[in-house]
Amino acid sequence: MHQTLKEIIKDLGIDIVIAYGIGRDGLYLPETDTIFIREGLTDIQMHNVLLHELGHLILKHADTPLSSPCYHMKQESQADDFWIEALAKEYLSKFEGQPEYVDVYKFLSVYQIELNYYDKAKHILTKLMLESFA
Repeated sequence: MHQTLKEIIKDLGIDIVIAYGIGRDGLYLPETDTIFIREGLTDIQMHNVLLHELGHLILKHADTPLSSPCYHMKQESQADDFWIEALAKEYLSKFEGQPEYVDVYKFLSVYQIELNYYDKAKHILTKLMLESFA
């Protein structure tokens, strides 16, 4: 049986709360095992936020009041890598044996990912395609 991302997160014991006015699209609080999602996101946007926040959980990220801004930025980048790689694997599964049809702009468009993630997405898609030929 195929589980949805929300069901997987629930199975991990993580609560998902749709919140108004949290100031960002998502937030994972390890102290309470809760992911907060900003109200009003589309289904695809919510899926993206859940994957990003799940990245924080899987990678065991935890900010403290003493965490430096650089440390926070590194954790955000790692969670972005987790999120985009998960989507890239799904996207590439549609092009098995036909890598010439893989298009970074199309990938970003399909998953409603902002263009500022182009370089990261290109790097991840390229890495996954090279790994599949190894």
